[in-house]
Amino acid sequence: MNIKNSIVLTVCIFSATALVLYLKDNIRDITDILPSSIPSSLDVLKPIDSKSFTIKMDETGFRPQDIEIKQGDTVVFENTGKKPHWPASNIHPSHQIFPEFDPKKEILSEEKWSFTFYKKGEWRFHDHLDPQFSGSIQVQENKKIEDSDANTEVSGEKMTTPENPKNVDAMLAQVNMMQIAKKDDELRIWLKRAGAKKVMDKLLKDSDGGATVDCHQESHAVGRIGYELYGPSVFLDGTAACHSGYYHGAMETFLKEKGTQNLAESVAEVCNKFPTSFGIFECLHGVGHGVVAYQDYDLPKALETCGMLKTDYDRNSCYGGTFMENVVAAQGMGAIVGHGTKWANNIEPHFPCNKINQEFNIQYQCYQMQTSWMLTIYGYDFAKVALECLKARADMILVCFKSFGRDAAGHTLRNPQKIVELCAKVPHETADYYEQCIIGAVNVIIDFWGDGLKQQATDLCKLVDGKGKKICYSTIAWRINDIFTAKESKKYVCETFEDGYRNLCTVN
Repeated sequence: MNIKNSIVLTVCIFSATALVLYLKDNIRDITDILPSSIPSSLDVLKPIDSKSFTIKMDETGFRPQDIEIKQGDTVVFENTGKKPHWPASNIHPSHQIFPEFDPKKEILSEEKWSFTFYKKGEWRFHDHLDPQFSGSIQVQENKKIEDSDANTEVSGEKMTTPENPKNVDAMLAQVNMMQIAKKDDELRIWLKRAGAKKVMDKLLKDSDGGATVDCHQESHAVGRIGYELYGPSVFLDGTAACHSGYYHGAMETFLKEKGTQNLAESVAEVCNKFPTSFGIFECLHGVGHGVVAYQDYDLPKALETCGMLKTDYDRNSCYGGTFMENVVAAQGMGAIVGHGTKWANNIEPHFPCNKINQEFNIQYQCYQMQTSWMLTIYGYDFAKVALECLKARADMILVCFKSFGRDAAGHTLRNPQKIVELCAKVPHETADYYEQCIIGAVNVIIDFWGDGLKQQATDLCKLVDGKGKKICYSTIAWRINDIFTAKESKKYVCETFEDGYRNLCTVN
């Protein structure tokens, strides 16, 4: 190397070093000069008229909480507090609806992190370190980048059935699903092999249903990857156990694939694919759970989202899921820190029903779940809760006793004799109250068994006295058309009826 080249090289090295030292001293965070979310392949998409917006965050939350921007605009999150904060896409804790919208680390005091939004839609976010604080970013269309590849999400081809090898149950017995669910690759293998239902059942067994160890994040992963593999059919295998993590995860993938715009149309497209009304209901019910989590446990907003669905059946099914999710969150069943709700308290047994939209359908769905919270307040004293039902709005008393029966079945693990004993605590001013208790209980048994229903529900009817017996059998006869498509399955259930009631059951 000649002297001239050596001098040039030395100058270049010196200049580069000086530049690095200058940046270190004068720029606290690289995001001050380059939004961290802009991949190099998308730089050309950023329009000339793009803007930058600042959201400040501290120990009191985000300011502003909600903003509207256009595609290509950048949002800078500035930590003006004393503690670290972590803005990230919903749903807490895995941030999978918009996984790129996540710094993957804490933002320290006086630091900034920025993200450029190319995807249209409403992107809700929260503080991962304190999930009670949340906000939303509404990204409006910018025609200059509307057709960019960055704005589309491609769904993979779905499986229809699991591989289900002959020894799958024995294989499952040898593993700890709580450990497997922490690793996406391993969990995906087991979900392909055994299906979402069996994997979730094993997870519940290994965690004692969340009673001995928190299983929320693990069930979240089962629902999320389950939807990736099987699509909306995973909602049929759902459960509110583990603080509804399964539903939350499925909802995350659903919103990731479908987007947050035109939610009503997307929900209808997904759930109406099921061949029976039972399947449609289970899907919409699971969506209701997921909507509450997506809306950061803002119950009125979640109800508003369900209200955008097109039919009463769709809306009511979704409402039911939102109210169940609200109760589950209030009970804190296996919940991680931050999964709570302000829409329940230990003072008012009829809250939130008495403080939300008083429209009949919304009130009906609220009271159809409300006794679960009443029982929590009263330490599962069913007699006290029965008296509370009498204090409900006049046109909600009957559905309150239906909810009472639902809880009687759930609390007793669907034991027919114990259900009858609890329904006997219902006031006898009118036989209608007792009948509603039986209806609520037998529906739980039917819902639990689904297309595996045989004689489990009729075992309850055989123990019921008086008018309750007829309404019990009539409920089963009505529901089997929702559950089964095969006449043979319907006929089997009908043949389990007592002789005097078999005429109620018709197979068509």
